[in-house]
Amino acid sequence: MRIKFRPGAMAAAAAGGLAVASLGTAAPALAAPIAVNVPCSTTALSNAISAAVDGDVLEVVGPGTSTLNKDSFTRNSSEYGGGIEVEGGTLDVNTGHFQQNTATDEGGGVSNYGRMTLDNTTFNANNGGGHGGGFYNTGQATVNKIVLARNTATDGGGIFVDNAMTLNGGLFTGNAASYRGGGIYNTDSLTIGGTTLQQNTASSGGGGIYNSSVVDLNDSKVVYNHAPAGEGGGIYNGYIVNLTNTTVRFNTADNCSPSLSVSGCTG
Repeated sequence: MRIKFRPGAMAAAAAGGLAVASLGTAAPALAAPIAVNVPCSTTALSNAISAAVDGDVLEVVGPGTSTLNKDSFTRNSSEYGGGIEVEGGTLDVNTGHFQQNTATDEGGGVSNYGRMTLDNTTFNANNGGGHGGGFYNTGQATVNKIVLARNTATDGGGIFVDNAMTLNGGLFTGNAASYRGGGIYNTDSLTIGGTTLQQNTASSGGGGIYNSSVVDLNDSKVVYNHAPAGEGGGIYNGYIVNLTNTTVRFNTADNCSPSLSVSGCTG
């Protein structure tokens, strides 16, 4: 099952996607996939998830806020947001798990164009096509205690940030970008606290982080990431990166590029 949030009146959704089940429960029996319109409320969404079968698309329509608790999205696919696409409304995800979802354009696990909060959520082995292997954000997002492991995309193997975002408490490990930003690709204002980026890779620039705008890194670690020489194994900085009580070390072929572009980062 795949979920799409959109503003406005009820409308039919295009079918596509596979296999979702609440954590701790067995997957429902296979049946013919259908598109289901769901009012934007936590109760209505919970009931729809319970009734969904493999391949169903739940299109959540209208203003309001919905909350997902302990739900797992596995092996879904779409152009945008393999597991969830948020076009409008507000979605809060608590203790979610996104695994092996794919998007041909952006957001292998989730694409957010609306308002979203992610808490205690894991993204594992998702593929985002062009942008954001695990998570693509161009809306309003707050992210707390997130784990992104082995996600892939052209840019932003873990996360692609295209609008101001706050990230508190995260682990990025083993994510890969075939171009830039193995862990994170940032184009806006990104504030990061208490987060570790380790063993992420990029074929061109920014093994840990590729930044073309403003990143504030607080109480964090950027270690053992990789990108080619001169391309920022730890951080590639195209504008402003501020480090506060943050370690950038043991990255290859270098820690930060261009040289001297990040105060407090050497090599």
